[in-house]
Amino acid sequence: MENQSNWNKISEDSSELTKKIKDKILTENEDINESLKNTISSTTEMLKKLVENIEDTIKDPEIKSESLELIKNISIELETFINKNTQFFDIEEE
Repeated sequence: MENQSNWNKISEDSSELTKKIKDKILTENEDINESLKNTISSTTEMLKKLVENIEDTIKDPEIKSESLELIKNISIELETFINKNTQFFDIEEE
C-alpha cells in the first residue's frame, strides 16, 4: 500500500513539475516574441529613415539610385530571412 502511495506522490510531483516547466517556456516564448517584434519594427523604421536620408541628401542621381537599390536589396534579404526563421514564433505582420 505504501508503495502505491509513493507512486502517486511521484506522479503528482511529476505533473506539477511538468506544469511549471510549460508555464516557464510559455512566458519565455512570449518575451522572445515581443523582443523579435520590437527588433523587426526598429529595423523597418531604420531602413525607412535611411531611404529618406538618401533621398534628401544625395544629389547625384547615379549614387542615389545605386544607394536606394542597395537598401531595397537589403530589405528583401532581411524579409526573406525573417520569413524563413520566424516560423517557430508567433509573429503577426503589422
